Amino acid sequence: MKRKVYDHPSYYNSGKIEVIDVIEDWDLNFSLGSVVKYAARCGKKAGETVEDDLTKALWYLKRDLKRIKKARRKMNRMKKRLRCPKNVTCPKQNGFVPKKPTKKRPLCHKCD
Repeated sequence: MKRKVYDHPSYYNSGKIEVIDVIEDWDLNFSLGSVVKYAARCGKKAGETVEDDLTKALWYLKRDLKRIKKARRKMNRMKKRLRCPKNVTCPKQNGFVPKKPTKKRPLCHKCD
């Protein structure tokens, strides 16, 4: 039986471990898996230069960094919305819930 071109290509299989096995074992997302893939095959695939592969790896790395930064900004916006605008300490948001609110420690308006 003839081996298919897309089945275990040599440029992803130059060492003891195949690139796809590393990506799956490390549970990488698509972008980070692509970074590993292009870095591993760097200079080994016919028609692709070292610079081409490294440029592709860098593109995917930058894309994942943008995704992480966007998620962090979204999380920070959500945290700001959770804060009480009346500047009252809210024990529920800090993980401590008293039996009943006191004058010294009132619940915020969202937790009333």
